[in-house]
Amino acid sequence: MPAPKPQTKGEKRRAEVLKVARTHLIEKGYDAFSMREVAADLGTKIGHIQYYFPSRTDLFEALVREEFETNLESVENIKRVEKHPEIALEQVAETLLKEWTTDGAQIYALMSFLAMHDSTFESLKLKVYEQFHEIIEELICDVRGCEASPDTLTSARLITSVMDGAVLQQNPDKRLQNAIIANVLNIAVRGN
Repeated sequence: MPAPKPQTKGEKRRAEVLKVARTHLIEKGYDAFSMREVAADLGTKIGHIQYYFPSRTDLFEALVREEFETNLESVENIKRVEKHPEIALEQVAETLLKEWTTDGAQIYALMSFLAMHDSTFESLKLKVYEQFHEIIEELICDVRGCEASPDTLTSARLITSVMDGAVLQQNPDKRLQNAIIANVLNIAVRGN
């Protein structure tokens, strides 16, 4: 695996803005999510933030995309390392549930809410789910030893629906998470 290319000064600053903005969003919520406060937390002027993210919507969209990329990277790492399909699927479910029932829940829930009102977020939500469905469908096919089909896509959608329920409840209860993972594996192995 090649070494990651070093970040430019601008890339580092953009990443720093996203990190502070994510913390601000998680701690204060979307209604209080303010570019002015993010700038203040960074000790800079709002214009410096707007260089990277012209509007609050652009900044939030970047946060959703970063959250998704982080989740995607975690899933890809599991798939690369774990060779047993059922264990890989179980680890993917555990990892995503952990993310989706903690801070990530707020970001994805807001994305879903905004998708009902804004075509940018509607498109983003469709893209995010499409990629999650592809990954989960691939794991299902590995578990079942089959090719992708309408049945495996439906199973992938059911799995994300079951896991989304945990997001909506924001319930970190380990028993519930274990039940969700058991259901994910059941759907993957047996189908709909």
